[in-house]
Amino acid sequence: MTDVRALFDPSFHEAERAHELLARLRADHPVVECPPLDPEQPFRSWVVTRHADVLAVTKDASTFRAHPPIDMEGMPRQINMTDPPEHTALRRLLAPAFTPKAVAAMASGIRDHATALAQGLRERGQGDFVKDVARELSMRALCRLLGLPDADVAFLCDRVEAMTHPTDPEFVRPRCPPEVSAGLAWRELGFYLARAYARPRPGGLLALLAGSDAAGVPLTADERMHFGWLLLDAGYTTVVGAIGGAARVLLDHPDELSRLRHDPSLVETAVEEGLRWTSPIVHFSRWVAEETVLGGVKLSPGERVQVLFPSANRDERAFADPFRFDAGRTPNPHLAFGAGAHFCVGAPLARLQLRVVLEELLMKLDLEPAGTPRVIRSAVNAGLKSLPVRLKPAA
Repeated sequence: MTDVRALFDPSFHEAERAHELLARLRADHPVVECPPLDPEQPFRSWVVTRHADVLAVTKDASTFRAHPPIDMEGMPRQINMTDPPEHTALRRLLAPAFTPKAVAAMASGIRDHATALAQGLRERGQGDFVKDVARELSMRALCRLLGLPDADVAFLCDRVEAMTHPTDPEFVRPRCPPEVSAGLAWRELGFYLARAYARPRPGGLLALLAGSDAAGVPLTADERMHFGWLLLDAGYTTVVGAIGGAARVLLDHPDELSRLRHDPSLVETAVEEGLRWTSPIVHFSRWVAEETVLGGVKLSPGERVQVLFPSANRDERAFADPFRFDAGRTPNPHLAFGAGAHFCVGAPLARLQLRVVLEELLMKLDLEPAGTPRVIRSAVNAGLKSLPVRLKPAA
């Protein structure tokens, strides 16, 4: 099964070839060893593809750890690489920003912005749903959440994309090696965040993090910085992927879009189906802490497992007719936000944005595809970098 390595090849995902391989793995090798991507890799690595096994890994934080089994003394804590109870304490810092009351307070602003973006598409008669809608809406919402100026949206979009998509030449600076380009964007965002933390806007999430001492979970300056980088990445990249992918599948399936327009009560299930379908995060790593058996395979301490969320979300054992987009699908136990201790803390805000896009743009504008969608060349983030659309001519 040497072709398992293709799952970590950005061009393989750009060509949208992964689901065929994932279906074969689910059927015949649901937990399979992945040959080393690096010849000096000192540990065995496994790929996990079935829904039940991915769920088991993500929910069992005792057996499958986020913290790698290496000495990280002197390294700043990063919430995505910590385990309970430390992870729980760090997560508590973010919780006030994502309560139902806090998210509801953002709803009218997000909806107003979506309405303005819809009006822009109406006036132009065409546009790019990713560049003109998904990027703008998600970063503006993230700026409001963090306490950053709306005027910085374009700067932040460009730098976050350069930082997170170094394997796609379109996001790499001219005459610059990919790793250098990503590093420059990372540093520029670091300088930007340092200034923001020095004078945080009251009520923003960065202000909460800046006051972490008072919250009983003191952070070092480096830890605050890593929080900022992670929030910009996770809060932007995944939402853009979900919005762009949901728009694409609905425009490609006008019967489902028509069904949604005629029955707006389906919006909630359509949001969940959009998340299942897009699965914006391709894979997460976990480390085996104690000997266990998963999918009939014995795993040993120190080995790595890579859970494949797009595969889990198309598993025939968990979903009826999983390769059909069903706006009314229920139940829908998708894992687009993960599960367990690391379940995405920003899920309520992501769901809100996707719902608003459905209601204010896709259900109100009579759009159709106007060109070939272009997929990001990445093995980490699933999403589009372009989705040309136009308003249908009046009948």
